[in-house]
Amino acid sequence: MFYCLLQPLMVDTLPDPFGEEIKGIAADSGVALGEVVLFNIFYEVFTVCTSVVAEDDKGNLFHGRNLDFGLFMGWDVKNKSWIISEKLKPLVINLDFKRNNQTVFKSTNFAGYVGMLTGIKPHIFTLTMNERFSLDGGYIGILEWILGKRDGMWMSFLTRTVLEKANSYEEAKTLLAQTRCWLRPTLSWEETAQARVASSPGPDCSVLISSRLT
Repeated sequence: MFYCLLQPLMVDTLPDPFGEEIKGIAADSGVALGEVVLFNIFYEVFTVCTSVVAEDDKGNLFHGRNLDFGLFMGWDVKNKSWIISEKLKPLVINLDFKRNNQTVFKSTNFAGYVGMLTGIKPHIFTLTMNERFSLDGGYIGILEWILGKRDGMWMSFLTRTVLEKANSYEEAKTLLAQTRCWLRPTLSWEETAQARVASSPGPDCSVLISSRLT
């Protein structure tokens, strides 16, 4: 199967610490390494998530999102959602990333997924990542990675890196805007792949937009 090819072709080429973490998850869970790799790159190809940032009349910001994981890969008639989304619901967890026993950031994520799609840097900023399909989308970037073109950053790895390293809203915005993330698929109708950053405190918000090649 395809995921069996991902083990020798990809896992040893992934940047630190993500490749080693994926290996550790596979070893401890008993799940085949190729399946864990596929799980961790799946978002680069199949998704259509949405984020909302709203401000109330008192100047408070509210930042929310959904996770439309597995678009067009089967519809669950009973639950009125994508089949893969239903399969992933039991894996949803709330994470508290700590360093020296101090919280660095928090995230709602999937168990076994080493990147970040959503994150909160307490009292500093919140961040969500969304993407859209394109014929020249993420799967092209994956093929380029396998063939040795690795001069860009994986989307979810970038999001986690920003959550780990950025210590201000402006620093997070700069890191997201200036890092080439060539695996991002482009949006086929309105915008391109987007990362939303909302600051805290203060009524400040940014929608950062990029395609796979910019």
